[in-house]
Parts: sequence; structure tokens; C-alpha cells
Amino acid sequence: MIADLVKWEVTDPATMDAGVVAKAKRNLISPDAKGARRIPVVLDPFAGGGAIPLEAERLGCHAIANDLNPVAHIIQLATLEYAQNFSDLAGSSGSSLFSDNERPLIAEALEWSVGAIRQQVERDVKHFYQSTDGEVVIGYIWARTIQCPNPACRVEIPLMGSWWLCKKPKKKVALKPITESTSKIIEFEVLEGDEIDFDPHKCSGYFFLNFMQL
Repeated sequence: MIADLVKWEVTDPATMDAGVVAKAKRNLISPDAKGARRIPVVLDPFAGGGAIPLEAERLGCHAIANDLNPVAHIIQLATLEYAQNFSDLAGSSGSSLFSDNERPLIAEALEWSVGAIRQQVERDVKHFYQSTDGEVVIGYIWARTIQCPNPACRVEIPLMGSWWLCKKPKKKVALKPITESTSKIIEFEVLEGDEIDFDPHKCSGYFFLNFMQL
């Protein structure tokens, strides 16, 4: 039964109660000799994002979750309490995201809150993510640097253990350092797929030695 429960299809709310989840519920909450049904209690004192208590509730158990991390606790509230306690409150109609064309109020409240937080954060940190080519900058790659010991060079060399940005089987992206003897600045180029013409596994030391030979 566990092998059937972990299948991805079981996460579909439209089918989960019709098959293996319903069977698991019957086995877990079966009546005793006197005909009484005892609901199992699942305690997770370090629940993190709440995955274990959430699955326990899906199986009909009484889940108790906690965590010392305040961020994890907020995630648990959203996952385990808010969605269940407020999902029946209807918001405005006309959304194609829901089969009954009616948005739950909690979805509207969440979108409004997230939008307000995003606008505030964007105002506060936008100047740190300035773009030179019109593209949206969403982050930086941070690395320690050392200075080239060659007195005629003194270029700042970034220390990187690998140049891979993404190494998924169907999506490979690498950051290639561009080193030229005429330049005192190491520039970078983002390469994808077949464009990758170097070994991203090679660390900064390889390019450092290569630069020293130029």
C-alpha cells in the first residue's frame, strides 16, 4: 500500500479519495471489537514545512505539528490550518483557476498580501539589481576572490569549485570565465546546452593557471 500511496497521481484531489487513499483511511481508522473508531494521532515536533502532518491528515489521522523555527511554523499554519479552515470561504467569482469559477477568499487574501510585500521589497532593493542590457536581474553569484600574484597582472580571480549553474539532464547551463591578456578584468558568459565548449567541472585553479600563461 505504501508503494501505491507515494505515486505522484495520488496527489490529485480529484482521484485520491476514490482509490488508494480511501483504502488506507479504512485500514487506519477501522472499528475495534466494540465497533468504536479510534483516529490515530501523529505527532511531529519538528515538522518543518509540514509534509508529514499534511499527509497524515490526508489519511484521516489527527496530526499535531510544531517547530522551533518561526518561518517553518508560518509555513505549517498556511499548509495545515489556513487552507483547511478558510478554503470554503468564497471570494470573487470568474476565476478559471477553480472548477466552480469561484475563488476561495484565502487565495485572494494571499495574492494581495504577497503582492504588497513584493512591491515593498522591490522598492527597497531594486537599486541593488540594476540591469545593463534590459534583462531582469534576480540574483548574484557570490564568490571569494584572490589577487593574481603576478605584479604585472593583479587581476581579481574568483574562487569557484564548479562553473555549473544548472546540470539537469535536459537543461545544462554553465558560467564561462573569459580571460584575455589585454584585459585586467575577468568577464563571464552564460552558455547553454551545446554552446558549452569547456569543462565546467574544472575549478578556478585551472583558469587561474591558464590566465598566468597568457
